[in-house]
Amino acid sequence: MTASELKSLPVIGFLSIVQSADTGYCGGYLLLGGSARPVEFHCTAPVRPSRAQQILYGPTLWEFLYGELIAKTLYDKAKVEPLAMCTDQVAALALRELIAAPVMWVDTSEAETGSRSGDHAGASLAADDADSPTPGFRAPLSRFSLGRFSVAVPNAYESDRQRIVERMGAWAERFDLVEPFTRVRAAVDEVRQTFATSRVEQRDAA
Repeated sequence: MTASELKSLPVIGFLSIVQSADTGYCGGYLLLGGSARPVEFHCTAPVRPSRAQQILYGPTLWEFLYGELIAKTLYDKAKVEPLAMCTDQVAALALRELIAAPVMWVDTSEAETGSRSGDHAGASLAADDADSPTPGFRAPLSRFSLGRFSVAVPNAYESDRQRIVERMGAWAERFDLVEPFTRVRAAVDEVRQTFATSRVEQRDAA
């Protein structure tokens, strides 16, 4: 398939970020076609904010780390432009300021129980929090329903709401918007474990 044919594919992007005390933060980006089959997958190397970055970025750290450093890197790697990008990490919504495609947060809390990696910046929203800043993302959000799923976009990009409904309404009726994040996190875990093993082997060899 040529590059131009790839770019014309109607795909939806799913982005998640996994945190590990050992390796730091790894992002994964899965692009799915109309049959919910993978078209592309990309993963970042682990990153960890330094103490100096934590101090200097202050409350903007999560938006920088998740949105600019990880999400934008993954978006730039992809050959296909998504109809929309979905994320389960609230702070990754900061990516919307850097790209033209709509970016929406998908509430996975009803589908998942217990804690999981990355929950600091992917915390769910209460119904009355829709117009308030949220953990990891300092701007107000606009929350709405897409099929049976609860999603949100930054208030500053309220027009994305209609674009998402038009582009993804039928898709959301047929497919699970939460399940792909499970695939992304599992794939990221595989890459992260490989990276951790490689570091151990390099250390032992030294």
